[in-house]
Amino acid sequence: MAKYRLSQVARIIDVAPITLKRWLLSGRIDEVQRDRNGWRVFTDEDVARIRDYAATLYPPSNGNNPSLFRPAARTAGSEDLAR
Repeated sequence: MAKYRLSQVARIIDVAPITLKRWLLSGRIDEVQRDRNGWRVFTDEDVARIRDYAATLYPPSNGNNPSLFRPAARTAGSEDLAR
């Protein structure tokens, strides 16, 4: 069973680490285990549970979207390429 840090889970589900921490502190998602130093340790089950919660907040816009939840950010000059 894999173990993850908060920053790794945030990257996996495509949210900022502070957002994930805010969800934990506010009780929106259940707290996870901590190691002997008090650091949060996430399991694969925790990641799946948090991903399900995030999907309710950021539903995919279409099936062709390469991002997990949100559309890719537009880059400067991308409008010029469409012309």
